[in-house]
Amino acid sequence: MQQFLKEKFNNWLTVEKQYSTHTVTAYLRDLENLEVFLFEKEGQILFSESDVANIHHRSIRSWMGDLLENGLSHKNHNQP
Repeated sequence: MQQFLKEKFNNWLTVEKQYSTHTVTAYLRDLENLEVFLFEKEGQILFSESDVANIHHRSIRSWMGDLLENGLSHKNHNQP
């Protein structure tokens, strides 16, 4: 994913949503994990906002299912 998109998301979480540093860090880590999953499992590369906007909900559900299979607790899925 382009660095400017990550910075834009970081700024939105920090300034607009006023989330804590730990929450922002967790969201950015999740975003990176999703990006790796999409590339490895589906061959998707996220270059632009439209690429991100066009991620299918089934891809997100598949990623979340993969997280659960690998031992992530439900608590992590209920971030603010």
